[in-house]
Amino acid sequence: MQYLQDPGNPFAIDSEGVPGILSEMGFAWTKMVSGASAKNLYCCKRDFVAGKQGGRMIVGMKRGLLVLTLCAGLMSLLLVPPFSSSQEKPAPLNEKEPVIERLQPRSPAQALKTFSLRDGFGMDLIASEPLLRDPVCITYDASGAMYVVEMTAYPHPDRADEMALGQVRFLLDDDGDGDYDSSFLFADKLSTPTSVTCWQGGVFVTAPPDLWYLKDTTGDHRADLRRKVITGFGITNAEQLANNLKWGIDNKLYGAASHSGGDITVPQGQPGTGLNLQGGDFCFDPRTRILERVSRGDSRWGNSFNDSYDRFVCQNTGPARHVVLPYAILSRSDFLPSLPAYQSLALEGGTEPVYRASPPEPWRVVRADRR
Repeated sequence: MQYLQDPGNPFAIDSEGVPGILSEMGFAWTKMVSGASAKNLYCCKRDFVAGKQGGRMIVGMKRGLLVLTLCAGLMSLLLVPPFSSSQEKPAPLNEKEPVIERLQPRSPAQALKTFSLRDGFGMDLIASEPLLRDPVCITYDASGAMYVVEMTAYPHPDRADEMALGQVRFLLDDDGDGDYDSSFLFADKLSTPTSVTCWQGGVFVTAPPDLWYLKDTTGDHRADLRRKVITGFGITNAEQLANNLKWGIDNKLYGAASHSGGDITVPQGQPGTGLNLQGGDFCFDPRTRILERVSRGDSRWGNSFNDSYDRFVCQNTGPARHVVLPYAILSRSDFLPSLPAYQSLALEGGTEPVYRASPPEPWRVVRADRR
């Protein structure tokens, strides 16, 4: 079977002698050439199911029968009335739509002016492109050097192995003026890294499904020591990956497991040290390599402590939640009533109004008009 395709057009087209069939549905028609038979009319539209899977839809007309075939093997038969050759021809499909204007990115100096701060707070620009890109988390070591996690492969955590594009950069303030001047590629080929924190001259980095310990032992600002500390974090959703490593007052490392969960284990730990993260966050003692479950508070992307080491988390509809009840209390009896482990500190919920500070992008306006 051969399809005659107009180069540069997403449809397969050969409209010679073909009346305007189903033009109101936007279909373009072509001849099917298969041996001596070339009387059937076929329409071929690419990327019907999913572009990455090479989806294809084929529509055929013969004796009033419309056949819809998907390359995945799905077939359905629909009866349609015969068409008349007197119908008007469809409008040419090669007419270009109006070009959608793209909003130009702001310069770092312009972006700084868009922030509104409460009294008593200030904000300075200390690093920008090309020193870093796609930053999602930063931390500082004892000397003031900055580690930056770059999540370049977002939003494809399910393709972590083939798209290990995440990086950690190491930034230095060379002249001591508070602005960072030089940048080094500390570690690369990480799958969707989300957070970083320092420990014993190196850093822990969450890059689901793994948590790594990275360290420069030669002084060239690149991690030559790379050890997998924990593995098994869930990767089902790019917005719900393990994140926000923070040190607790007990010298344990706390993290938000988010809704992707997972069954995590310590490769170099003792047998039986695994942990199921369904419904809970985690903490980890890097010395004993013991994992523990902690109350989650329905956190998705947030995990922090105040000066009294009260723990706070957040999610997209809950901007601030205080995790009050420890998991050890909630889990000590199977007959204990199910209670929320957190107290909300702000109004939350899907019905609460949220206002954007910038105008909608033109492509969003066009998409809304087409719905």
